[in-house]
Amino acid sequence: MIEISQTTWSADKKNIIKFDGKCVIQVIKDIPPKSVINQACYIFFKTYTKSRIKEPEIYFLTLLYSTSQIANALAHVKFKEGDIVYVIKCCEKDINNFEQIQIKDNCERIALSTNAINSLI
Repeated sequence: MIEISQTTWSADKKNIIKFDGKCVIQVIKDIPPKSVINQACYIFFKTYTKSRIKEPEIYFLTLLYSTSQIANALAHVKFKEGDIVYVIKCCEKDINNFEQIQIKDNCERIALSTNAINSLI
């Protein structure tokens, strides 16, 4: 199960962002739809060893924001002290246990399609 928790940003929270081979943890400001988070987790563990982006944490961030551009993804994670942020933890053991989710709108559909296409490149 993907874990999402809310916290207040401080400089020492940078240590939270990591990949240990089994789980990837990222801190973001805006939560994407659950379907995008699930897909990002699934694609990450299926493709991170083949990704052109060599830092796994950054690769996961690009998937969460449905972009192939590192600069675009990093633009979403410029935090100030005291900002409310969300910690997303995704583990490889969970990628086949996602519940079925209804796609809500075309923006969500486009984000999912973008991730699918970017994972093939």
